Amino acid sequence: MTLVIVSGIMISHSVVPTLGLNIAGGFAWKAIHGMAADGLFIGIGLHVALHWNWIVSMFKRYVLGQKPSIKVATA
Repeated sequence: MTLVIVSGIMISHSVVPTLGLNIAGGFAWKAIHGMAADGLFIGIGLHVALHWNWIVSMFKRYVLGQKPSIKVATA
């Protein structure tokens, strides 16, 4: 996420001149920004997928007002 933010600042047409910087090779920063954003997007998707059961149970509990069902293992 930090790389997306830093590369976004570096490709900005308003922030870089305000800081008094002259960045050569802006195409490299655009490529870095694109790859970092794609990786972040994939990472967020995996994070949501791994926690999907928890998301659904919290939605049911706090939005729908359902009590959590307790499953008791029988021997």
